[in-house]
Amino acid sequence: MTSDSSIMYNFDNSIYRIIFILLRAGLNWTTIPHADWNECQKILKIDWDAIYKECVRHGVLAIAWDGLLRLVEENVIPSSKLPERRLKIQWGINVKRIEQQYAEQWVIASDIALRYRGAGIRTLVLKGFAISHLYPQPNHRPCGDFDCFLMGQYEFGNLLAERWGASVKRDFYKHSHIRYKGLVVENHQFCTAIRGSRRAKDFERLLQKCLHNCNPVYLGDSVLEAPPDLFNALFLTKHAQGHFLTEGITLRHLCDWAILLKERGELIDWPLFHRICEKYGMRLFSETMTQLSFSVLGIKTEKNVFNEDACRAGQLLSDIIIGSRSIFNSPSSDWWKRGAIIFNIFKDRWKYRLFTDTNVYMEIIRYIVAFCIDRHPRI
Repeated sequence: MTSDSSIMYNFDNSIYRIIFILLRAGLNWTTIPHADWNECQKILKIDWDAIYKECVRHGVLAIAWDGLLRLVEENVIPSSKLPERRLKIQWGINVKRIEQQYAEQWVIASDIALRYRGAGIRTLVLKGFAISHLYPQPNHRPCGDFDCFLMGQYEFGNLLAERWGASVKRDFYKHSHIRYKGLVVENHQFCTAIRGSRRAKDFERLLQKCLHNCNPVYLGDSVLEAPPDLFNALFLTKHAQGHFLTEGITLRHLCDWAILLKERGELIDWPLFHRICEKYGMRLFSETMTQLSFSVLGIKTEKNVFNEDACRAGQLLSDIIIGSRSIFNSPSSDWWKRGAIIFNIFKDRWKYRLFTDTNVYMEIIRYIVAFCIDRHPRI
């Protein structure tokens, strides 16, 4: 097994070595590895301000806080190397804010699902709460928008939301944006981007079939439904790969994958998963995410075999550390976003070579042509 220290990247190693140690501890693996204890002892000075900023940027501030508290409790980090009091206070306050925001979002999302259920609609959660409930402390995995799939009742869901007084924007084919009581809901007509691609539409049909064949599994005391484990594995892979190819991903994407492997890995049909990934050009990406989950975040699972490639893993980790160059959440115009996506695809064409089976130039042509001839796609 490759150790995280052997995966090279062009950044201040000491900062990210500590961040990885914090995340391993925060994700609540059984024991603190002896190597992590030694690492903390060896570093003469820990730049906690830089670590804090990077954790904020990657969306893992509260998980890293959990890790810090655990490392202190188990005497892994000497008191002389702990953050200054002012930073600990700031860190703790912002973790409380994350918890409060999560609680507010949960109440509103639960209310939406209950309203939809009254109209005979099932509300399946995509990402967000469906993944956060796998974490040791679910409210420490921040959720942005509330992504849901209404099992074929997309437009009915939009109309109902408008009756409740919510504002609904139908300006994107994949999902609408519903603003209800301050929460932005992405009501998905399609789980994934399908425009201009027969293969993408075929994959979407597979995902929706997976959802329609599942029995309801509710999250907590709500009527929000968690998707099947195979769906989560496929959807997380496709979603992360899509962002990786166009704007980059963060450590939170890697943590989500690692926690799914740890908590649900024994229940996933991995041979089937790998066959599907091979068919739809996701296998190299999924295997490398798994390799990083092992080597960087320290997960342990017996069933999910993968092919190790230290060079590919190093390339992916380096890009993750750079972090997301946000396009989709940018306030810029849609035309600017389209141009930025094409620019990024061309600039980062190495990603297509290493992590897909798609020719990057054909992908750029497909993206442009699809917008012109497949504006309102169907499956």
